[in-house]
Amino acid sequence: MNDPALSLSIIVPVLNEAERLPDLFGELGRQRGISFELILSDGGSSDQTVATALRLAEGAPFPCRIVCGPPGRGRQMNTGARESSGRTLLFLHADSAFPESTALAEGLSALEREISLSRSEDIAGHFALRFLRRDPAPSLAYYYYEVKACLDRSGCIHGDQGFMLRKSFFEQVGPFDESLGFLEDNRLAETISRAGRWILLPAVLATSARRFEGEGLYARQMLNLLIVALDAAGRNDFLQALPELYRQQRSGPLRQEFFYAKVRQLLRSLPSGERRNFWNSAGRLAVENFWQVFLFMDARKGFRHGIPPVQLSPRLLFWYERSLKRLVENPVGYFAGFLPAWLWFRWMSGAGFGTRRDECGIIEQ
Repeated sequence: MNDPALSLSIIVPVLNEAERLPDLFGELGRQRGISFELILSDGGSSDQTVATALRLAEGAPFPCRIVCGPPGRGRQMNTGARESSGRTLLFLHADSAFPESTALAEGLSALEREISLSRSEDIAGHFALRFLRRDPAPSLAYYYYEVKACLDRSGCIHGDQGFMLRKSFFEQVGPFDESLGFLEDNRLAETISRAGRWILLPAVLATSARRFEGEGLYARQMLNLLIVALDAAGRNDFLQALPELYRQQRSGPLRQEFFYAKVRQLLRSLPSGERRNFWNSAGRLAVENFWQVFLFMDARKGFRHGIPPVQLSPRLLFWYERSLKRLVENPVGYFAGFLPAWLWFRWMSGAGFGTRRDECGIIEQ
């Protein structure tokens, strides 16, 4: 049941985050002008996460509850949502931080204003993103992903940006997918886009780049690209094989070619019609993401001129949308997209380009 005294329920899935929790409580404790509760949804931590959370909750300036259940970020966030009391929900990662003390109040105010103006609750908000990195040197790659996070379009909204929406809307579009243990944020974001719309909230959310720095930004993004391609093709069976491969990797730089090679092996086991469907889907995905080339050129210019990501006007992207998109995103373009997608896949899997019959059922040159 909703508590009218609470403006917001913040739901954070945690798993072995004992060291991070003091920072999280400190960050949220600095927020002003808003009443909220914190719900920590633990997925079976083996460290002192629960004990640390209970101790911190006793002295926190906001109500806090700890709920426990099976692991899986989607499952944990669904558990937290069921236990929430606020009219509005914010799904947040444990390593998130708000540089401004009014971020939550401003974000909620913007969401409420948009709901009031549109007379519809079918709206969700996400924050602009800033990566917290060990290396302070400017990076075009990180800048590009921060620019991309400011867009309200498919493929640009992820869980590290925070999802803020009315509980009633979440009950309509949710819950989070629990079938994989990952991709739950992407899938909910796409469902929200279809059922309503996204808005960019007027605040910045800082998030740790620890995974990118440990695994390598390029390698991690190439793995993410593979995951998105499999999801677009509806290959949940292939996606279910990836977590075990991930666990087999030792800590340190990620070897993305290991995952591509495994998927290539799995593709060989499919009937030719299913292989063809996969490559048709991959080609369409490649064409539908051609706009990112123009966004990257916009970002490179903004990076050189020191423009904050949230203030960048992507003029080349707008030009592509107005003038070129219809010439690219059409049945002919989707068919043509098959070849670069297939070549890219073979390159990433380390298969080379020797002449023989490949998993897509054609003769390679």
